[in-house]
Amino acid sequence: MAISEESRRKLNVFTFVVGAALTILAIYDLSIGERAASVWIAIVCWPIVAFGSAYQLWGPAARRT
Repeated sequence: MAISEESRRKLNVFTFVVGAALTILAIYDLSIGERAASVWIAIVCWPIVAFGSAYQLWGPAARRT
């Protein structure tokens, strides 16, 4: 079963919001002195998720449809 375009867009919005929120949370953790490896991993991974979702939402491929 294929996912509809509207459902895909909603999923991309959700992953963008979650990725951005978790990036902000990881930056906050760093600012209060947390230095665990998971925070550093979050600093790398969550912006990639947010950027990828934003690219799918507003990138060149989204403009063609």
